[in-house]
Amino acid sequence: MNKKKIYVIDDSSMILNFMQEFLSNSYEVRCFDNGTAAIAKLKDGDSPDLIICDCRMPNDLSGSEVLKAAQVINNELPFILLSGNKDIEQKVEAFQLGALDFVEKPFNPLELDARIKRVLDLKSEQTKYTLKYAV
Repeated sequence: MNKKKIYVIDDSSMILNFMQEFLSNSYEVRCFDNGTAAIAKLKDGDSPDLIICDCRMPNDLSGSEVLKAAQVINNELPFILLSGNKDIEQKVEAFQLGALDFVEKPFNPLELDARIKRVLDLKSEQTKYTLKYAV
């Protein structure tokens, strides 16, 4: 069985290393320390099953900007945004832009894993429905 592919985008090497180690048993994980590199990979035709992206990356695109750019390439890519900021406006904006989930840092790894599985299951069900009722 092919592993689902997840892009993790974060400017923290500590987060990227943790995510690579934690998720790589169950998923194919591609880590990016900036959104620009991840968007370039998408433009080259790579297609992840999920993108997990930090909201604030001061030296590059924000999570919202990455989400918008990715939607131009493939508007069906599921997104989970991460943030250490507890700002409700940031959460609301994320959902308005189409993120399927929003996880606050620091996060519990088991909770994150459950959220990832839920988002991937939702995407899988949506794909099955779309294929079943395609005209």
